[in-house]
Amino acid sequence: MRRTRIPSRHFLGLAFLFATAFLLLLSVFLWRLSPQAPFLVFALAGGVGLYGTVIERRWVQVSRHAIMLPELPLSVDELRIVHLSDIHWDRYTNPGRVLGILNRVSAMKPDIVLLTGDFLSQFQRYAEPCTLALGVLRARLGVYAVLGNHDHWAGAGRMTEALGQQGIRVLNNEHVLLDGAIWLCGVDDPHLGFADLDAALGGLDEDPRPRILMAHSPDVVATAAGRVDVLLAGHTHGGQICLPFVGPLIHSTRLQAGVHHCSGLTRAGRTVCITNRGLGTVLLPIRFNCRPEIGVLTIRRGV
Repeated sequence: MRRTRIPSRHFLGLAFLFATAFLLLLSVFLWRLSPQAPFLVFALAGGVGLYGTVIERRWVQVSRHAIMLPELPLSVDELRIVHLSDIHWDRYTNPGRVLGILNRVSAMKPDIVLLTGDFLSQFQRYAEPCTLALGVLRARLGVYAVLGNHDHWAGAGRMTEALGQQGIRVLNNEHVLLDGAIWLCGVDDPHLGFADLDAALGGLDEDPRPRILMAHSPDVVATAAGRVDVLLAGHTHGGQICLPFVGPLIHSTRLQAGVHHCSGLTRAGRTVCITNRGLGTVLLPIRFNCRPEIGVLTIRRGV
């Protein structure tokens, strides 16, 4: 029987409670030194909170990576992928902002757009506006998706159907051949234990053509390393709140080296893993030192 677990990111609330308690204690200590000091502490905290909520949460960064794959067939000079993740459509979502981001992606004229889950935060009623917005995405080889844990909690069947109505194919432990040159594989959510990597690869281990794996969480890298060339994931939000000199408060993976795979490009053997910070937020509508992200990956033939 499959069990649903509350994601560790919900403990961001606890982290903020501890941070508030720390500020209170610091203020009491500083007040004993100077009556004006506590006001400076809370002014600084308020400024940081305002910046993270109003500015950084909406300040999208385009992250570009390029990798070489010697197995890329001669018929393909390069493949340009746009990777989006973790929209988390909820009551805080500005539809116009999201639509602007998606139109910006289509204007990049990608070969393929890949979406790695958590389209919704919680409620199924947001499936329609979210997928209608996603319907503006255009790519030469199509738009593909996998589901995340929040999509399952909101209703995986409804989300899959709504995405399909917009021409977006959900890869649920399966694969598809792109341009006769590259295998695109997708697993169901690893965070909830629904991923079936063997089914997703479907006997492709002996096929010489490159394999790209989509997964909501980078947790699957533990079993996918060496079996795929590229792993694209999300889920972590890059930590969502990253303190200077400390890093993410929470990395939301079950990997021993979870912080290592929290965001950006990492390697596990011959497998390149790229974890997207996502576009949305969860629990608290704030980001700090962790901007929302559009990922652009260019794959070229070579060593």
